[in-house]
Amino acid sequence: ALKKIDCPTLIIASAKSDELARQQAGAGQIPHARFEKIEDAAHAVFLDQPVRFNELLEKFVKDLPTASAASTP
Repeated sequence: ALKKIDCPTLIIASAKSDELARQQAGAGQIPHARFEKIEDAAHAVFLDQPVRFNELLEKFVKDLPTASAASTP
């Protein structure tokens, strides 16, 4: 099912997560997914490391192709 995802995907995980290997493996099944892990964060990464989380999210969004570049007539 993950291999069918055809949109830009960012997975941000805690380096301390017991599920880290599973999250990384899942990301590896999504075409063109980006996987990022954040040190010193628990389950709610966006609360524990909000600055780092926002930096990763902002970079991901900035790196997305624009609508005009993605859809050439």
